[in-house]
Amino acid sequence: MIASRKLDACQSVAAEVNERFGRDALAVGANVSSWNDCDALVAAAYDRFGRVDVLVNKAGMSPVYPSVDQVSEALYDKVPSTNLKGPFRLTALVGTKMAAGEGGSVINISSVEAASPGPNPVPYGAAKAGLEALTVGFMRFFGPKVRVNTIRCGAFRTDRHPFSLNWSRGGTLRRCVRRRWDRPVRAGRSAALKARLVPQKPGMPVDGSF
Repeated sequence: MIASRKLDACQSVAAEVNERFGRDALAVGANVSSWNDCDALVAAAYDRFGRVDVLVNKAGMSPVYPSVDQVSEALYDKVPSTNLKGPFRLTALVGTKMAAGEGGSVINISSVEAASPGPNPVPYGAAKAGLEALTVGFMRFFGPKVRVNTIRCGAFRTDRHPFSLNWSRGGTLRRCVRRRWDRPVRAGRSAALKARLVPQKPGMPVDGSF
């Protein structure tokens, strides 16, 4: 299952999965900051496939702001709602079903900003730190039958080029030993490894040596 707020993008990826790998992929439009959407998403997954073996919580957002005193309450609330509230609800629902069944794996996609926040994405770093706390809490709640892990990512080149440019100017790459952007495919490979082989271990860095 591939889910995000942008259904058309999900459908494009699902079609590629179907074509390249011959797998049944379901695209679903969902905003994980809404618990109703989370509930509907989980229901759709179990209705279609009957089980969930791996849950990857990767939805995230970090709106750009000129200075911290200009962060509105609405902007601030959006950040933990997407980065923290959604993963909590999805993991609570899916993890409970996994624990009652044959087990499974939950992978939370975090950021180096959780442990070493820069001056720009402050609410984002706080939310990701909370996500890593959720990892440990759920690991202790559902383990050992359900494995819950974190991948802590560094700076990646994505379609969000304006923000990536701001990160370059803000010194994010200067904090990185390798001094370069990484590729999202590395996080995907790490997630695949976590899902199949890695036992309970709260964090795996994919961070360019921050």
